[in-house]
Amino acid sequence: MSDLDTFAFSAISRTRMAKPPQKVIVVRDEKDLQEISAIPRYELFRGIEGDIILDLTRLRGVEDNGNYLKVLSGTKWSEVLPYAPEIWSNLDYSVGGTIHFDDEGFGFNEFGEMKNKVNIEGYSEGKKYVGKYTGGIIFSVSILKENKAIKFMRISDSLENIIGKVKSWFSSTIPPFRDISIFKTGNEVNLLVSYPIIRESLVSKLLNGFEDSEPLYPKIKPGYIYAGKIPTNDLSPLFGNVENLYITVRRDMSYFQAFSKVPLNLPGLLSYSDKGENMFNGCILCGKCVDTCPHSWQHENSITYSPFGFYTLTKYGKQVEVANCHMCGVCNNVCPAQLPIVESLRNYSNPPKINLKKEIYIPTRRSIIITPISESLVKDALKLIKYFSTRGEKIGIVTLNESIDSLVKGNIDKNKVYKTLEKIDEVITLTPEEYNYLIALKNVKVIEITFAFELLMPFISNLLKKMKVHSSCFYSFEGGIKGCSYELLNLINGEGKGKTPDAEISLCPLASKKLGIKSYIDILQVNLDIEEEKAIYQELLTSLQKSKDIITDSQWYLDLDNSLFEKVIDNIITKVLENKSTELLIDFYLNLDDYDFSSLDTSIKERIAHDIQKIVSST
Repeated sequence: MSDLDTFAFSAISRTRMAKPPQKVIVVRDEKDLQEISAIPRYELFRGIEGDIILDLTRLRGVEDNGNYLKVLSGTKWSEVLPYAPEIWSNLDYSVGGTIHFDDEGFGFNEFGEMKNKVNIEGYSEGKKYVGKYTGGIIFSVSILKENKAIKFMRISDSLENIIGKVKSWFSSTIPPFRDISIFKTGNEVNLLVSYPIIRESLVSKLLNGFEDSEPLYPKIKPGYIYAGKIPTNDLSPLFGNVENLYITVRRDMSYFQAFSKVPLNLPGLLSYSDKGENMFNGCILCGKCVDTCPHSWQHENSITYSPFGFYTLTKYGKQVEVANCHMCGVCNNVCPAQLPIVESLRNYSNPPKINLKKEIYIPTRRSIIITPISESLVKDALKLIKYFSTRGEKIGIVTLNESIDSLVKGNIDKNKVYKTLEKIDEVITLTPEEYNYLIALKNVKVIEITFAFELLMPFISNLLKKMKVHSSCFYSFEGGIKGCSYELLNLINGEGKGKTPDAEISLCPLASKKLGIKSYIDILQVNLDIEEEKAIYQELLTSLQKSKDIITDSQWYLDLDNSLFEKVIDNIITKVLENKSTELLIDFYLNLDDYDFSSLDTSIKERIAHDIQKIVSST
C-alpha cells in the first residue's frame, strides 16, 4: 500500500475530506481482521475518518448454504441478488456498509430494520463475535433466502397522491405487504408493493388501479446523495424537487435515499449524507470504474490507479502520478455520472515518445497501418496480406510514424496523416488499441477504419466457438474472457504487469505474444516462405548482373537526365517483379536490407523499393 493510497482514502464522501490516514490495510480474508483495531471502509463513496483504515471493498463473495447466504461484507447487493435473498438494499451499496450505516431496503414494512433481520460475524477490539450487529468490523453477513413466491405490483401517480395513498393505508391498519416503496425518476413516480402470493386475498382490496410489475431496485445516481429516516406521518412533497428518489415505508418510520443535482436541505439525514459542494469535479465516488480498470488491475486492484484515485488525488495535486494509462475508455462506459474521464486523464498523462524505427509506404485502397504500437507485428501483417491475396483481395501496408504519446493522447499531426492516407480509402489495424486511437483519422479525411479481426470473423467464427478467447481491454467479444495482458499498458507507463487472463487465443496480437498463446491471425495457419523471398533476390541479382554493362553504359545519362538512367534500371527490375504476388513483394521490400547488391550501383536498392511500391500500389 503506497502513500498515494492514503490520500485516496481521505475522501469520505462526495463533499467531505478527512486527513489522510496513516495506514490503509487491504482486507482479503478473515485473518486480516484478527487482533486489530481500525476503522472499516466497506464502500468508496462513504467512510469515516481514522488513523488506520481497513479497506474491505475487495472482501467479496457469496456462499450459498441452502436456506441462507453467507455474504462477505464488501460484496455489493447487485452481486447477492442472483442468489434470491429475502432482503436487499441499494444495489450499488455493500452489504457490510448497509448494516454499518443503518440503511434500510426491501422488506422494511414486514421485517423492520435490516440490522435486526440479519446476523453477522464481526470483530470488536480485535475479538470475534457472532450475532446481531453491535459495532466494530463486519466480516460477513448471514441473510435468509426467499422461500416464498413474491408478487410485485405498482401504480403511477403524482408524488403527493402516492404519499397520500400510503398514509391512508396506515391510518386504519397495517397493510400486510412485504414491502412498500416509492420510486421517483424525474417526473415519473411509482408506488411499488410486494407480498407473498398466499396473501393475495388480504391485499387485493388495497390494489385498485395497480398493475403487475417486475421488481424495481434503487441504485446510486449522479449528483448529491442524501439518506435518512423520518416519521411516515412527516412524508410530504418536500421531495418534489429531487431528481431520483427511493423511499421504503413502514407504519412509524420511512427510510429514503435522494439523489439531486443541487444541494438540498432535508430532515432526518444519516451521517454519510452530503454536506456542501462536490469536491471531485463531478465524481460521485461510486467505484464502478475501479472494478473495470486495467490500470487498477496492474497494481493489484489498487483504487488509487483507477479514475476514482485520479479524481480524489486531484485535491492534493497528485493526479499526474496516476494518470498514465492506455485510455481504453471502459471507465467512460460504466460511469453513471457520464464524466469525460479519458479526456481528463489525457490532460495529465505522459506516455513515452516512441517512434517507428522503419517506415513503410506501399499503399493500396485498403491498407494495413503500422504504428509504433504494432511495429513488432509486421510479420502478422504479411500473413493477413497473403491470406486475403489468396481470396483475390489486394491489401497494402503503410506506416504512420506518430509517436505512442501522440496516439494515446489523441494529438495526431493531421497534415502528416493526410499525406500518408491520401491514396487510402480503408485503414486496417492489427490491434484493437490502434483501432480505438485511430478513429480520430475520420476527422482528417473520409475513410473507413477497420479492426482486422472484424474482416476475419466470417472465416474463423466457428473455430473461436471451441476456444477460450481473450477479448482484450479495447474490444468486447461475446463469451470472451475479459482481462488485460498489460503489454501496451506497461509500454506506456512502465508500472509492471498484473494477473493475466487464462485463454487459448487473444484478439490482440500484442497480448498473444505476452501471454504465449495464439492470436486471431495465427489460427489462419498462413506461412511465410523465406525460400520464395530468397528466390526473388537471386532472380534480381542474376538479371541485374547480366545487364551490368547496360547499367554502366547508361550512367552517362546521369549528367543529362537522371530519370532516363532510372528508367533503364526500372525496366530490368520490373521484368523480374511484375508477376510476383503482393505479399511476396511486400515481404521482400520489408527485408530488403538483408540482401547484398553492393556489386552493383549503390542506388539499386532504392530503385527496387520504388518499383515494388509502384507495382503493389497500381490497380
